[in-house]
Amino acid sequence: MKNKYIINNISNNVMVDRKLFLKKLRQYWIDNTIPNISDVNTKFLVDLIKITKTTKMLEIWTANGFSTINFAIELEKVKWEILTIDFSSKSYDEALINFSDAWVEKTIKAILWNALDEIPKLENNYFDFIFIDGMMRRSKDFLELSWPKLKKWGVIIIDDVIKFKQKMVWLWEYLEEHKIEYNVLPIDEDDWVMMIVKWWKNINIFDKWNEIKKNIKVKEIFFHEGDIWNIYNWQNVWFEQNWKWNLFLRPVIIIKKFNNDMFWGVPFTTQEKKWNFFHEYFFNNQINFIIIPQLKLLSKKRLFKKMWVMKKKDFHELKQKTRKFLD
Repeated sequence: MKNKYIINNISNNVMVDRKLFLKKLRQYWIDNTIPNISDVNTKFLVDLIKITKTTKMLEIWTANGFSTINFAIELEKVKWEILTIDFSSKSYDEALINFSDAWVEKTIKAILWNALDEIPKLENNYFDFIFIDGMMRRSKDFLELSWPKLKKWGVIIIDDVIKFKQKMVWLWEYLEEHKIEYNVLPIDEDDWVMMIVKWWKNINIFDKWNEIKKNIKVKEIFFHEGDIWNIYNWQNVWFEQNWKWNLFLRPVIIIKKFNNDMFWGVPFTTQEKKWNFFHEYFFNNQINFIIIPQLKLLSKKRLFKKMWVMKKKDFHELKQKTRKFLD
């Protein structure tokens, strides 16, 4: 059984052992084609932890713990911690063993569950640094949920934004529609990352929407599949200049009704998109594009005003295209 150690008195032997262990761990995931961050990216993120003087860090997607261990080694120097979340029980179990073998288990809190469920439970304005490296198609959701948890001037890094851009199209749409400022950094040839800093302009955008959400009142609303509604959702460039209350409104089509309270909604954009998972539709006196990858479970609490009903033939075509995208 391994002897315990005191964080502020780690021997040189332990540090050497860690380097050898990480080298073997890296080779293991290369041999077994396990996705993980590159050495160059690891060094960049560790340096960023130092520069930002991070004390509390959140990592979304643990995998086998390679990146988590590297972050923890830096954070333990100042007796701080990292919280990491993963949905895979296999990855979680492997990571716990690796944390123990690398002598960093005291610096890491690992959670086995869906990050989309766990992030809302976390304390607001708590983390200095959030690293998002989970399911690419849910990157937008991870960003939206993580934002309130980040301290002012905190940093969010999203991995692989160029390599997997096709899978993250809804994230790019979200950033564009919210006018969120970001930088894409070419850390190495195969691993570009996005950096978002929680500064005053970006804070203003998110906080306005959060304040509106608090004041939305539930009213008796009847809705049906194929209805197009204006909903309280994200800041919408299309309406913001013309809508006198400047609410965060956006047109959405109800593609699947589950009950009288919940439905699947898919948003529109007026910006021309030629990708096969965007559906062109003439509506509101102009050509729109329905963003199928942004399919989202919504509450009737979001519904503001019914705008239109899609014809049955058009709606059937949209549903067929949506099913094809989900398969």
